[in-house]
Amino acid sequence: MSCIADPRCTHREAVEIACPMQPHALTRTCPPVVSWVVRASANEKLALSPGKCWLVGSGPGSTDHLTLKAVQLIKRAEVIVYDDLGTQGKDVVRLKGGCPSTFSRVGSELRALSAASIPHEMVPGISSALAAPVLAGFPLTEAVLSTSYTVLTAHAPDKVEWSKYAQLDTIVLLMAASNLRVIMQHLLNTAWPSETPVAVIKWAGTEQQQTWHSSIDSVADKLHDEQLSPCIIVVGNVTAFAS
Repeated sequence: MSCIADPRCTHREAVEIACPMQPHALTRTCPPVVSWVVRASANEKLALSPGKCWLVGSGPGSTDHLTLKAVQLIKRAEVIVYDDLGTQGKDVVRLKGGCPSTFSRVGSELRALSAASIPHEMVPGISSALAAPVLAGFPLTEAVLSTSYTVLTAHAPDKVEWSKYAQLDTIVLLMAASNLRVIMQHLLNTAWPSETPVAVIKWAGTEQQQTWHSSIDSVADKLHDEQLSPCIIVVGNVTAFAS
């Protein structure tokens, strides 16, 4: 088995646990599927029988949250890709943080695999959007405080139609750390009560996990000097379970 990794990757521990005999079989770069298809000659493509690629959710951070299927696929894979897609007619596991279903940018990879006629399969993982609240001590739904929740990506808050979310019980915000103050102002502008509780969970599921509790009107000031990324931000009364 070979492993292709971004040197900054946080999934190396998952590979070492699943494959303890090969923890150092790491190289650093691999061309993506689309690039390989462009460069490969017709004869080369015909000579390689297609393997299969599994797009595997690896959970929010700790290997404690790997699914059994993820571990099984890591053990059997001939190639493990952390940061890019590759093909040489081998069985490939593409480890993705969280779950492929939730803001994982899996669409471009599925299109590339389909264009290259490579068999592929998505394997669910535990999304940080769902895991972080539980690990911080509160649920996302509750019979009285939160009968529903919405997950948003907020890396471009000025492009979000915040008025659509004015009457929700709970909002889970991903990729929002650098725009915390702007997002809270948008919520205030769309009639969210200023005292609504807010929880910010950094490095959920790891030994470095930190959680802060505040409110819409004060969280930006409270965490002004903190380096928050990567974090999950949850807005709603249900966060009070843990505060």
